[in-house]
This record gives sequence, C-alpha cells and structure tokens, in this order.
Amino acid sequence: MGKLREAKLLEHDDWPTLAKELADILPQLHSPSAIVPIIGWFLATFVAPEVRKLEQGAFPLLMVFGTPEAGKTTLLESMRQLCGLDGALHSSTSTKFANIELLSSSNTLPIVFDEHRRSDIRQHKSILYPLLREAYKAAIHSRGRADLSLVHYHLTAPVAIGGETPFRDSALVDRTIHVQLERSGKNESALERLRQLELSKFNAGMYRHAQMKDITKLWTEVEQLLPASLHADRMNIRQYHAWRVVALGLRLLEPFWTPQQTTQMISQLEDFRTASAENITVPTKAVLLETIRAIYELMKMRRISDGRDFAIKEHDGVTQLWIVPALVLPLVEEYYQKFETDLPMTRETILGRMKEDSKNPDPLFARYREHFRGGQKTDRGIGGDLNRYAEDAGVPVETWKVAAITELGLTT
Repeated sequence: MGKLREAKLLEHDDWPTLAKELADILPQLHSPSAIVPIIGWFLATFVAPEVRKLEQGAFPLLMVFGTPEAGKTTLLESMRQLCGLDGALHSSTSTKFANIELLSSSNTLPIVFDEHRRSDIRQHKSILYPLLREAYKAAIHSRGRADLSLVHYHLTAPVAIGGETPFRDSALVDRTIHVQLERSGKNESALERLRQLELSKFNAGMYRHAQMKDITKLWTEVEQLLPASLHADRMNIRQYHAWRVVALGLRLLEPFWTPQQTTQMISQLEDFRTASAENITVPTKAVLLETIRAIYELMKMRRISDGRDFAIKEHDGVTQLWIVPALVLPLVEEYYQKFETDLPMTRETILGRMKEDSKNPDPLFARYREHFRGGQKTDRGIGGDLNRYAEDAGVPVETWKVAAITELGLTT
C-alpha cells in the first residue's frame, strides 16, 4: 500500500445489516445537497478502476468546502473510514514527492487532503494542482534518479479535498464535484449514531457487493436517470461525467436503498449542484471582468491596436468590445503574471470562461468565435457587452471611447 499503511480490509459478521444501517444514517448526516453527492462519490471509489476503463481513464475529484465548523473534516474522515482508512487526513501542503507516493498507492482507496486554503494558493499551483490534474486521468508521472534512470508512478488513486475555499483553477473546476457545507446543515444526532457503527468493517463487504454488479449496465442506466440539465449536450463534458459517477455510486448501494430512493436522489442532483455552484461561478465572472479591465489597460499602454487586435462597435444600442483572442489573450496573460491573484488568468482559462459565459441566459460575452469587421479586414473574434461591464465594474462606456480616441489616437 505504499504510504497507506493505515489501510485495512476488515470483515463484518453481519455486513447486510451494517449496510442497511448506513443506508439509513448516511443521508441524514448533513443537508441533502451536501451529503448525497459526497456519499455517491465515495461509494463510486469502490469501482474506480471500472469507471476509468469506461471513461478513458477519468475519475472526478471531490472538493468539499465551506465555513469553519461546517463539518467538512468530520464527514471526510467518516467516509474515508468506510473505505478502510483510519487516521488523520493528509495535508494539502505536503511535498510534491510525498503527494506522488500517496496518489500512486492505490486505485480504489481515496486520498483525502484537508485544509485547502487561499493563503497557500501559490504553493498549490506549483505542487498540488498539477498532480491533481494528472490523477484525474490516472496519468503516469516520471521522476529522475541520481543514476539518470527514471521511476514511473501511476497516479491512480481517487482524490478528495476539504477546505475553506473551492478550486479557482478552471482545469480543476471542470474535473471536480464541488460540494459546499454550511454549519446549519449539520446533524449531530445522526453523526453520533454513525459513530456507534463499525465503519472500518464496511469495505470488505462493499467490495464483494460491488463486484456482483454489472457496472457497464449501471453506467448506461444512470445516464437515463440524470436530470436533462446534467446531460452532455447541456454542460461541460467533464462535469457531465463527474455527476454521472456520483449517480453510479448511489446505485451501488441498492438494494439497501430501493431503486425508487436512488432514482429520487439522482433526480435532485442538478439542484444539489446548483446549491454549490454560486461560489464556483462567481470566479468565472471575476475572470471575465478582470480580462476586460486588463484589455482597457493594454489599450492605454498602446499594447493593442484598434482595427487589428480589437474593435469597439455599436449594435442595436449596445456598445460591443470585439477582440481577436489569439492576439489579445496572450497579452492579458502576460499582464497578470505581474500580479499575485487566485484567479486563473491564463489564455486557455479565459477562453474557456468566455465560451462558457456565451451559453448563459444573460452573458457578458454573448458572441463567441463570430466574424466581425475590424479596420480593413474581417476576423473571427469574441464580442463582449461594454454596457454590462459598465454596470458590473462601474466603468462608463464613454471611458472606452475616449481612451480609444484621445489616448491612442484611434477612431471607433
């Protein structure tokens, strides 16, 4: 087990009774929007290798975030114990090699990190986040040795993280089930009942129970049970896969939950996702607002030119900012390399956020990859609403027009 020396595979004398008791208590531990996705994810780890085979190696990350005393660590410790792991959760600020050893120690036992904080964002970006992206697809990480040979580590462990703040990195957001916990959702009486059970003796029976399931068939069935808004044609494909994994995990505990109970829980997953989504989508809007602000600064610094890199146009009473992303976004990324920020301001992230925003009912960037006339030529670009930006950022539209005319000597 490598670093997972605390892992145990223990039998229970009456596993069906234990499973039935857990099926009753687990959904009561916290508010349904919080606990149901957590239960589904942890149960799915028992068949993580099968899921990876079905989805080209992918298994979603789990991020449990919220205010202090919301019950994050307690819940994660309890769910981890069901999987056969006792002891403290792992530090999110461990060394890179320590994390590599952990993530290559198992293909079903979840590695659970704790204390994910915004204050550690610089360290996370260089050490933890790259490994999490690799672990999502069970990638092989290679490290050199003093004798110039290579050691290969297969990062196959499912990964969960707890902390006060969610992911802001867009690549991780897309690959993650985010669950927000509030202090008001805790159920101390249910937690006390849970503590009376032999949690560490659940995993051996659960592995046997899961092996009796037709995972491929269940995988197909849960697709039909997911709400329409969680289907692949309505959302990011990685998020669709992630919530499908949660639904699969819930089905695994049948018949201790009836099919009607699991169907009901799966039908509510979109509502549960929405309950945690606000804290994830706010950074998306922040990225877009910061991008427009940076473009304005680049205009003033004469780093970008009207008619070549961008254009300001009037359409149906709306002042639009059009940009050529291949020319402008690398400069925006360069601009933000000078500042410390927990927002993901890379060109790939910004482009992804713009595409995502263009599908919203009231987007800031409504025109994505459309043709526009800039100067003497036509380009494919992205169009943003400067009137909306004025409302959100307090920068009048006229400021952009004045900047284009007086500071850069440009015309609109």
